[in-house]
Amino acid sequence: MAYLDPAQGQMRSGTQGDAVANVAAANAGAAYTTAEQTLVNELKTKLNALLAELRQAGVIAP
Repeated sequence: MAYLDPAQGQMRSGTQGDAVANVAAANAGAAYTTAEQTLVNELKTKLNALLAELRQAGVIAP
């Protein structure tokens, strides 16, 4: 199944990838330093935002 290239308004060749689950809702716990907690939590947020963009663009299944 081809999917849309939203930037070009055209069909892309290939198929849509499988669905990918979001990173777990849990945050880094007290076993980490504050800097490590911040890093882990920021990476989780950024990865989930990237997954949402890929789903919206039709690259991976919802």
